[in-house]
Amino acid sequence: MGLSVALGLARMRLRVGIPLPKSLGHLSLEDPSNSPDNRHYAINPTSKAFLENIEGWPAPQWICPLLGLKVWGDQGTELNFQTPHATPLAWIVPAKAIEKELNNATQRLSSLHWLQDSDLGPSSIAQQAPLTLIAEGRQSQTRRDLGVEFTQKPYGQMALSALVECEHHHNHIAYQWFLQGPDGAEVLALLPLASADKHHLSLIWSMSSTKAQRLQNMEPTKLSEMLTQASQHQLGELKVLTPGQTWPLSLEQAEHWTGHFNAKQAWALMGDAAHRIHPLAGMGLNTGLGDARCLIELLQHRQDHAFWRGLNDNQLLRRYERERKNALAPVAIACDGLQRLFAHPNAALATLRNWGFASLERWPQLKNFLIDKASGNDNPFELMH
Repeated sequence: MGLSVALGLARMRLRVGIPLPKSLGHLSLEDPSNSPDNRHYAINPTSKAFLENIEGWPAPQWICPLLGLKVWGDQGTELNFQTPHATPLAWIVPAKAIEKELNNATQRLSSLHWLQDSDLGPSSIAQQAPLTLIAEGRQSQTRRDLGVEFTQKPYGQMALSALVECEHHHNHIAYQWFLQGPDGAEVLALLPLASADKHHLSLIWSMSSTKAQRLQNMEPTKLSEMLTQASQHQLGELKVLTPGQTWPLSLEQAEHWTGHFNAKQAWALMGDAAHRIHPLAGMGLNTGLGDARCLIELLQHRQDHAFWRGLNDNQLLRRYERERKNALAPVAIACDGLQRLFAHPNAALATLRNWGFASLERWPQLKNFLIDKASGNDNPFELMH
C-alpha cells in the first residue's frame, strides 16, 4: 500500500523518498509463483482502476475474475450473489504479484528515490521533508514513537490461510460459510484463483486462536479432510498445498491519523498503521488503497487549485483524516456487526439471522443493490468531493 501512494505522488512530479527494504533487489527479480506468501486480495473495480492508473496492475495470468459468491449460514441457509453487470464483482489477485508490479513500476519514475540508511540520519534531506506518510503496518514503530493512541478490540480469533486444490472447477465463484462448532463461531472462505485448470483456491479460515494454532501444525492430509468436511463437499475433495499461515484478528483504529512533528513537518498514517477490520468482507486492501487514492486526489487538487498551500498544510491533512474516517466507519461497523452477530451463541438469534439469509435470497433487487455497494459501483464508501 505504501508503494501505491508513492507511485501516485511521484507521477504528480512530487519528489518522493522511500526507505529501501533489504529484500528490494530480490523482489524485483522474483517470480511471484515461487514466493511463500499465501495472501490473496479481492480487488474491487475502484481499486483496480487505481492500480491500473499507477501501473501497478499485474499481468492477466495472475488475475481471476470473481463472478459470483455463495454464502451459507450456520443453519444451512444459502445465499447466492452473481454480478448483474458485465463487470466482475472483484478480481482475486496474489499479494506477491501486486507487490512485484508496484516495485517494478517504481523503477520507471525519476522523481521517486529509494533511500539508504545513510539518507535517514537526523540531518538528512529525508528527515526535513514537509510530509511523511507512515504505512508501516499495524505494528508501526513510528506511530508508537509519536504516542498516537491505537484502540484495539481483539476478537479472540486468528485467520488461517493456505493454497488449496479442489476436485471440481471453481467456476470463478467464491464460497463462504458461517459455522458454529465446539470452539465457537468460524468463518470459512474459499476464493477462486487463476490457474490453467481452475482448480486452485485461496483459503481464509477465521476461528478461535487455539484451533488455528492446532490446525497450522496439523498433518496436511488430516487438515485437507477437515477442510473438505467443513466446506460441505461443495467443491469435492480439497487438498491443502502449502503450510498454513496465521495472524490475529481484531478491530483497530488510531485516534489521530495526522499531525505535525514541528511547525514545518507533518505526518499522516495510512493502511494498517491507521486502521484494521475483520477480513470476512475482503475489504482490507481496498480500504488501504482508498487511503492512498484519497490523499493523492487531495494533493492533486492542491497542486491544481491551491498551490500556495504547503504539503504540511493542516487543513488539507485534516480533510484527509476526516474523509477517510467517514468512509471507513460504515465498513468497520458492518464487518464488526456481522462477526458479532454470527459469534453470538443464542439459539433464537441464530434462527433470526438465518431467516434473514433466506429472506434476502428471495429479494433479488436488494441483493443487486448490495452487490453494487460491495463491488465499488456507486459505492457509498468512496470519497465524495
